[in-house]
Amino acid sequence: MERGKSAVLDDLIKQGINSLLEAKAMAAALLAAFAENRASTTTGTTTTTATTAATATASEQRRSAAALVDKLDAAVVDFERVIGHWEGVKERYYVGERIIRAQEEAWRRVAREIHDGPAQALANIVLRAEICEKLMAAGRPEITQEMEQLKLLVKESLREVRRIIFNLRPMTLDDLGLAPTLTKFLDNLQEQGGPSINFVVSGQERQLPSTIEVALFRIIQEAVQNAKKHAQANRIDVHLDYGPEVITATVKDDGIGFNVDEVQREGYKRQSFGLMNMRERVELLDGEFSINSKEGSGTEIKVMIPALLPAEAAEGEGGGEPSSR
Repeated sequence: MERGKSAVLDDLIKQGINSLLEAKAMAAALLAAFAENRASTTTGTTTTTATTAATATASEQRRSAAALVDKLDAAVVDFERVIGHWEGVKERYYVGERIIRAQEEAWRRVAREIHDGPAQALANIVLRAEICEKLMAAGRPEITQEMEQLKLLVKESLREVRRIIFNLRPMTLDDLGLAPTLTKFLDNLQEQGGPSINFVVSGQERQLPSTIEVALFRIIQEAVQNAKKHAQANRIDVHLDYGPEVITATVKDDGIGFNVDEVQREGYKRQSFGLMNMRERVELLDGEFSINSKEGSGTEIKVMIPALLPAEAAEGEGGGEPSSR
């Protein structure tokens, strides 16, 4: 469904509604004219067969006009229901489209990282191994130094592969939980240079449902990477609060800030869905998402998500125990 076709269908539906409303107005005017005509014919005192027949015909026409008005009313209601359904279909389509685009962008990023990192390193390892083979065959003393270089290259490649795997799906989320995984991620990000990153955890730290932990990790990951890449910040503060009923995550920077409305408006045109993805992840979990930013004053992204999934909360209200991972 292209956006141009969607706009055409929107226009057709609106035209249909307008035509129905015009027809309804015409029928109502006709009914009013019949009523006025009836009032004028009842002022006389003489009744003939012809006038009686005319009156009967007029009465029938009035009933037909009234029935037409009722049918037009029903048609307008049906059209409004169609519009409501169509808006829902469009929204589901655009959400699905954004998800697909985001997935494609993620795969493209992974492919680029593998190509520029491990793939290049493996090619270098093969070349170094061939050099070592030749040095060994010739009995050259440089073989020791070359083997050391080869070992360092293999270690660096392994570290890069682990980093890519971590970004795809941090296994520590399942083993250690959200806070330790975020600590590792932020420490690794800090080692790459850039603004100072401060991470604070408050409340009673505990293991959350996997869906919630993954969503919070991805949101914080996206927010921090955006701040590091675009904000020109000196400091990024990340706060994770384990409340009794709500988990709150805040990412704040002291960077250049931005116009929130403009960025969200332009995001689709540039096929950049970072903020939209964060918002949709939160909404899927019945949470709240807010962005406070203006140019020159930094940015704060705040997320509040119920500590239980909706189904688990309902189960707990029914007397059952919340499910655990």
